[in-house]
Amino acid sequence: MKYLQGIVLFSTCLCASLMFGVLSGCESGEAPTQTTTENSPEGTSTTAAGAQTADAANVEELPPWIGRWMLVITEETTDFHPLLIQIAEIDGKKAVKQVDTASMQQFQSWHVNQAVFRDENILLNIETGQVTLNFEGQRHGDVILGGIFPKGEVQVSPARLIKTSSTSMSDIETPQITDGTKDLEAALKAEDRVAALRNFVKAHPDLPLANTAYFTLLDTAIKNELPTDEVDAIAAEAIQTAQRWGSNLLPDTLFQIAQLTKTAPEYRSIARSSMDKVKSLVGENMPEVYKQRLDLFESQYLLSSDQAEEQKQGAEKLRTLLEERPFEINGWVSLAKHYEDSGEKDKATDIYARLAVLPGLNRMVQIPTETEGQSQSPLEKTKALSSLEGEALQEMLDKAYEENAFYFVSKSAEKPNLPENRRIPLIELFTGSACPPCVAGDLALGGLEKTFPAPELIAVRYHQHIPRPDPLTNSDGEARFGYYGEGGTPALRVNGRPTDPVGGFVFHAEDHYKNLESQTRGLLTQTSPISIALNASAEGDSVKIDVKVDGVSENRNDVKLRVLIVDPLVHFVAPNGIRLHEMVVRDIPTGADGVAISGTNGSYNTSRNVSELKKEILAEMDAFQKNRNFKFDVVPDDFSKLRVVAFVQDDSSQEVLQSAISPVIEIGKTSPPKEAAAE
Repeated sequence: MKYLQGIVLFSTCLCASLMFGVLSGCESGEAPTQTTTENSPEGTSTTAAGAQTADAANVEELPPWIGRWMLVITEETTDFHPLLIQIAEIDGKKAVKQVDTASMQQFQSWHVNQAVFRDENILLNIETGQVTLNFEGQRHGDVILGGIFPKGEVQVSPARLIKTSSTSMSDIETPQITDGTKDLEAALKAEDRVAALRNFVKAHPDLPLANTAYFTLLDTAIKNELPTDEVDAIAAEAIQTAQRWGSNLLPDTLFQIAQLTKTAPEYRSIARSSMDKVKSLVGENMPEVYKQRLDLFESQYLLSSDQAEEQKQGAEKLRTLLEERPFEINGWVSLAKHYEDSGEKDKATDIYARLAVLPGLNRMVQIPTETEGQSQSPLEKTKALSSLEGEALQEMLDKAYEENAFYFVSKSAEKPNLPENRRIPLIELFTGSACPPCVAGDLALGGLEKTFPAPELIAVRYHQHIPRPDPLTNSDGEARFGYYGEGGTPALRVNGRPTDPVGGFVFHAEDHYKNLESQTRGLLTQTSPISIALNASAEGDSVKIDVKVDGVSENRNDVKLRVLIVDPLVHFVAPNGIRLHEMVVRDIPTGADGVAISGTNGSYNTSRNVSELKKEILAEMDAFQKNRNFKFDVVPDDFSKLRVVAFVQDDSSQEVLQSAISPVIEIGKTSPPKEAAAE
């Protein structure tokens, strides 16, 4: 769990991993906390300005539990000091009083709510204002070693209560570099890393970095191919050290050991033992996150067997697991490597292609090669294994994108009964091809279009130069963005009304899709008195458009008709990883302000020369690149297929009252007019 990564990232990581948020203040000097009592190794004491000295120098000589204790939470090589407590004895029972809280805003509302003592163990219940934390620790002299975790969760961070002479938090500097960091860095740089790390863990058995050092020592020993009994001994020492921090950190230690040893034939027995210990330690009521990790490790363990039947079982087990957990990247890489080693090149290529085309993953995933310290991206692996090149390779990758990017779309979704006079929903997405958090919205909307293809609903996209230049942007789309007063991308409007945020990465697309699908399903059966008769056809190099609107209420006095020319599908491998861009707005013939409808009906007709439109857009891109001193790698300019969208909008409320869409129009081919009616 990485949620306290430094003072700058603190509140962001806190929100992302523990939902702490930015916390408000509270007063110190509180009454004793509700307390329950049930029947010296290395330690340090925090003093003024964060200086740390040996216990004997600054801590009063008091009975073992009695005195002031500083809570210290460690994340990687950073220590955070949220609060100071005092343990006293009242009527023969231990009681806890919160003395002070750190001045950092993020800690101001932290409050010890309850304390429970059991022999040499303590449990603190801490309210943060957003989430309840539990600290469980065991006393070893003047330091209490343990772990802190959100109530009901299993991800644990090492934490300590350190006996101190400090009477307030005002002289405590936080965060600080964790004790032993420099020594650990020196050990990692040593020529004999194994010996140096052994010396480090021996010298610092009760520092949180000892756990980290053991994992690095184990990994180094495996890479150096040390004898199995030596590696087993290191694993046993790591387990013994973790046990000093209480039972909550032990499962993660066992998982780490299994992770490092499960695929090396000579060390598989260590992995087997570690996984069995997790099962024994946790018992039948195993948390789902533990079960998922064990299932993955069991599959990979079987894949590393020298028995063909076990390998087959592992592959089948892993395949089933990955269908339910599509972003278990480590599992996909393991399965691809298994297929590659087994000579099933096509299956391996399919997996690498999947990882290559899912937005963001190609940069994130690095696949180790046989050369130590070197790796390949999924796209590089795909190219290495595939015999395809050029356009054929791109077509294969496009197919992989279509098959995998919308994995969350159900092919058997129940269709609602659509009334004849229904209002066709219009969904407008403002996005950017260089906008990483636009990925989730793009994919969610793409999935929605597959569930409810036009004209069941109509979805369009206006690209913006946010956060960086986008070759699919045009001035009409920017004007539409300004019409709604949007401030950033992605932004989504359903019938002109704002929706819940749809930002995020590929992992978040499924949740956004589910929300949109639920919201849109209810709109599909709404009726409307307004009808739109839209005729759009190709006449040589032009698109002829004729629109008639009827049924507008006389009580509405600010109604506009707007017409869009959209590209149904643009092939462009964008910086954010989106390969296929659906329904991209290329032009607004009526202008972004639209055409006013007076009375109950209105009409609009025009003929738009596509060659001229293309020249205008390319000229606009040229001017933009010169003004911004920027050069696009490519500006998509295939206007051979287009669609026309017309919609009626009440500008006083921005509500879209009705919409209609034409069939696909092939430019350069004269075709008879086709009417797309919404009535």
